[in-house]
Amino acid sequence: MHHGAAIRALEHLPCAPGAVGVTNAVRAGELIDRSPSDVTLQRVGTINIVIIITNAALAVSAMVTAVRVATEGKAAALLAKRIPSWTGRSDATGTGTDAVVIANGNGPLIRYSGTPHTRIGELIGRLVNRGVERELRTLTLSP
Repeated sequence: MHHGAAIRALEHLPCAPGAVGVTNAVRAGELIDRSPSDVTLQRVGTINIVIIITNAALAVSAMVTAVRVATEGKAAALLAKRIPSWTGRSDATGTGTDAVVIANGNGPLIRYSGTPHTRIGELIGRLVNRGVERELRTLTLSP
């Protein structure tokens, strides 16, 4: 099935994070030496990403892959900006409270959205990456 119209429309879709904060930033798999009560005392920052698909429908498998691609785009933006973990250790890849929401549209069914294997995956990754990078430029990263 050809999805050219859906892809062309998505190229012009503003796909920006709903919120970006990094005071809660952490690297995936990082050892955390603080107790859970210490964590609750930290200022919370989060990265919430909203992906709106207006003229196509992602199958459940494509939505799962889209969340992965969005997460990779976000992590790449954080790593490029060398955002530190709140623990002071290695570069962060996200926060402990991040979320990705996909608003699915009507139109041709897309069964897979991986990047770089599909155009829609490429677009989601690129748009999320650019959106997170843009929002990071607006933050004051001092405590």
